Amino acid sequence: MNFITLSKDLQTLNNHDLLARARELAHEERRAGIALLHHLREIERRRLFALNHSSLHEYVVRELGYSDGAAHRRISAMRLMSTIPEVEDRLRSGALTLSTASQVQNFLRAEKKLTGTSVSTTEVRNLVSIIEGKSTRETDAILAARAPEVAQHLAARTLERTRVVSTDHSVQVTLTLSRDLQLKLQRLRDRTAHRDPNPSLAQQIEWLADFALAKLSGASGEKRKVSSSGAEAPSRSSSSGAEAPSRSSSSGAEAPSRSSSSGAEAMPAPCKNANPSPRYISSSLRREVWRRAAHRCEMRLFSGMRCSRTHLLQIDHLHPVAWGGASTADNLQLLCAVHNQLKSDQLGNLALKTAGGKSKNTTKVTSAS
Repeated sequence: MNFITLSKDLQTLNNHDLLARARELAHEERRAGIALLHHLREIERRRLFALNHSSLHEYVVRELGYSDGAAHRRISAMRLMSTIPEVEDRLRSGALTLSTASQVQNFLRAEKKLTGTSVSTTEVRNLVSIIEGKSTRETDAILAARAPEVAQHLAARTLERTRVVSTDHSVQVTLTLSRDLQLKLQRLRDRTAHRDPNPSLAQQIEWLADFALAKLSGASGEKRKVSSSGAEAPSRSSSSGAEAPSRSSSSGAEAPSRSSSSGAEAMPAPCKNANPSPRYISSSLRREVWRRAAHRCEMRLFSGMRCSRTHLLQIDHLHPVAWGGASTADNLQLLCAVHNQLKSDQLGNLALKTAGGKSKNTTKVTSAS
């Protein structure tokens, strides 16, 4: 039935039936929306989005056809519902909307990031109860009263949305800078006045970006831990994709030995630069891996395309060290955090099957050769 035909049919309805039909459709829409949230939660749990995408958000946008904002609201509401199951009933009744649920989830996430402390489940329940039936503007006011500094942080982030302003894809961004940052930029301008006595803020940011990228040169030399399945996971102090030895885990991942890899007896006072761990990767080898991968995840997706992710990249052993793999160029690859974790799950499933157990997740993704 096309739009014109449907419009003509609706014109034949009396007022009571028209209003009743609208209420019924709204209820059905909320029911379908909640069902979608449950599907997204299970898709995320199984990491099925990683078959062809680098994030759940990308999957919802590209596969399900939602806009960036609509995808973000649904994912945030889903995560709040996962924390507080009764949110589902409030969404179904209309006491909460996807927008207000998303506002709460985003606010609590930002609050945890800024303060370093998690909000208790009881506090979240109380907050959800307070915003029931409230509009997005009223919800903003309630959240701002709870933690003004968090509200200011989120407001500043909202202003940082980009807008294309020219055919060369230049973008316009509105920034809110603290007084300390302004003073730092002024000092930087003074120290680099020999280059340009009066650079624009955009020129200063570009110079800083070029300087930082040249300094990092693809890998900073930091180290990474190894997960229980043998796939590398990032340590909290690193973002470069390098690795560090870790202790043995329940799955049998190897722990670094104090003796050398050849089995020689440990020295009482080892050389400062000596690292006998088979997981050790030299700075030059890290740089080689990053250059070879062109600073991009090397996972080959089911579609045949290569993952486009360039964020949170990690160096991974194709054949895990715990299973006899070596830290050599041909056994190393660059993976994003999502696909590194997916590979870790896959190896864990394989270990369970080998041991005669059963695994819930059987997703398979192959790495790029």
